[in-house]
Amino acid sequence: MYKMDSILTNEVDEIKVEKSFLIGIKSLQLGSFRNHERLSLEIETGLIALVGSNGTGKTSVLEAISNISPGKSLRGANFQEMVNINYDNFLINIKISEYDNLESNITIGFDKIQNKKKFLLDDKDISRTKILKNSIALLWMTPAMERIFNQAPSARRQFIDRIVLAFDFNHISRISGYDKILKERSKVLKESPNESEWLDSIEESLANYAVVIASSRLDVIERLREFL
Repeated sequence: MYKMDSILTNEVDEIKVEKSFLIGIKSLQLGSFRNHERLSLEIETGLIALVGSNGTGKTSVLEAISNISPGKSLRGANFQEMVNINYDNFLINIKISEYDNLESNITIGFDKIQNKKKFLLDDKDISRTKILKNSIALLWMTPAMERIFNQAPSARRQFIDRIVLAFDFNHISRISGYDKILKERSKVLKESPNESEWLDSIEESLANYAVVIASSRLDVIERLREFL
């Protein structure tokens, strides 16, 4: 179902690639992903510009790549929505160059009928979390993201958290831990407000998480100021 040869051919959708300089993705292959029945891009250097008419699938290429990042993809869509309308599954294959001249091959497959996801690292089944730890740091900005300046502070925190996550994968586990304990605190306050020792323990855990999370955010902000 997820074999590359069964989906991809030598035909390539009409997208022009203009290359520049960066280390990262060496090649990208898509099968029945969004409006791409098949697409193959070979990148000698990392930084590229996708040039094409509206509707040729430039954003879909970026969305495919964003699926190897933690959290939601570029469009925030689920895998069901990413399958080409004429097919029941899609395949994403990304080859990544590493700094020690090694290469990693990440494959993501999804079957719409079985509602089954498949993640491979160098052709071996592996969880998405482990794939992310062995992939590259990703960060994107889109025109729609200008809304974060008008939205609630939580939107801006989420944007900063994604930047932090590009450099520190453990940041996502801290955020999850903080949210989990916060929900537990609300439950205790509602059901057992007199459990002072329990609440004290929860507050201490919250404070510990908050200090580390805030420190990571501030560190990234200070680094960004060097370039602004």
